[in-house]
Amino acid sequence: LEERVLATIYRFRMVTPGGAVLVAVSGGVDSMTLLRVLRRLPLNLRLAVFHLNHGLRPESEEEARMVSEICEGWSLPCQVRKIDGERLRRASSLEAVARDERYRLLAEVAQEIGVDRIALGHHADDQVETMVMRFLSGAGPQGMAGIPPVRGRYIRPLFEVSREEILDYAEKAG
Repeated sequence: LEERVLATIYRFRMVTPGGAVLVAVSGGVDSMTLLRVLRRLPLNLRLAVFHLNHGLRPESEEEARMVSEICEGWSLPCQVRKIDGERLRRASSLEAVARDERYRLLAEVAQEIGVDRIALGHHADDQVETMVMRFLSGAGPQGMAGIPPVRGRYIRPLFEVSREEILDYAEKAG
């Protein structure tokens, strides 16, 4: 998996060796695997972590604490931000508002700490899911393009890896 991610990074020119990358980490298996893989690649990346506590679930505080503790153990700087879950619940589209807020805060933190790229944990199965959802909603050809591996400063190093491969890697890595 690490070799495939490295190949994807090179293929799409996601980062340069020694580059600064802010890694969006939810605490789930996809983003935790992304963080572990980026740490292990022979690119000498300067990593920092961003975690957003949406305050929507009882376990949100514990996830934020877990991400912070892992970053401390790995000597990685970690920015945890929290937003008002109740405000999100009142929004007309919880997912859309949460996504917009997440991207806004990612960009804000990236600016504050001066990173080149922001790594997201989207993988190959997310690509398929996105295209199916867009097809079902009647998207035209442009909407069917799917998730790009690189969009501006945002990169998706797991872009060519399946969820099954991520789960297998995570299990073997413990």
